[in-house]
Amino acid sequence: MILLIGSGFWLGRQRSVDVGSLSPVSMYLFTPALIFESLVKYRATEGDGARIFLYATVHVVLLLGLSLAIAWATRQRRQAAAGFILSVIMMNSGNYGLALNLFAFGAEGFRLAMFVFLTSATIGIGLAAVVAAWAGGGDFRRAVRDVVRLPIVYAAITGAVVSTLGWTVPEVISRPVSVLAAGSIPLLLVTLGVQLSRAKAMQLEPDLGIALAMRLLLSPLLAFALAPAFGLSGMARNVAIVQTAMPTAVNAFLYAAEFNCRPGFVATAVFTSTILSFLTLTVLLALL
Repeated sequence: MILLIGSGFWLGRQRSVDVGSLSPVSMYLFTPALIFESLVKYRATEGDGARIFLYATVHVVLLLGLSLAIAWATRQRRQAAAGFILSVIMMNSGNYGLALNLFAFGAEGFRLAMFVFLTSATIGIGLAAVVAAWAGGGDFRRAVRDVVRLPIVYAAITGAVVSTLGWTVPEVISRPVSVLAAGSIPLLLVTLGVQLSRAKAMQLEPDLGIALAMRLLLSPLLAFALAPAFGLSGMARNVAIVQTAMPTAVNAFLYAAEFNCRPGFVATAVFTSTILSFLTLTVLLALL
């Protein structure tokens, strides 16, 4: 996984790669195909899936409340608080988390990790859009429309319906979906590497350390504490905890830049949390 991210970083340094073109390709084609195939192939509506989704939803809402409280306690202004909150609640459970759980726990771990990712891609992004729009004085209706228009949402709904009803997907659809799904993880990791290669000057502000500690340490500790309440144990618990320990998602920077919520601070949080996560996630996996 590190080699794939590194190859993207090298490519971004060597050539002028248009990340703005790679990200939509991943978001609108490859990732929805991966979600749909995973929900159908691994019978996502069975077992721990629903509990993990609810668990992850409660987790992100509590994390939002904690980050709001800290922003208020440290007397941050609205835009500063929004950048801080985005850095904490938006976790890279997609291109980083799905790949890591696949490598660490195999196909079943990947299937379970999908539900935390789906929570991040729907509930998490929705909350982030509201926070960013609140800070930037933007249009809340536009933020809601951005979430509703994401193909990930419809891929998840369709996959869940097909899985629940036991339908067989026609080969004319399943074959191209499988091809797109197979390329999703490599594309996501290489794109992450390219994005990291674009990092500019660091903005090492006082509350950066708090944001990093909350994202990489407090978040998995909160997930660990919540697990018994939702009856999660074994692999389901471990996968959920690992997913919540991911670094700040690159999408956090996109929202920060769109609504002018300390984009430099958020970009620094994305870069530094990703680098530090190589250490924190290694320790976490060893402990689990």
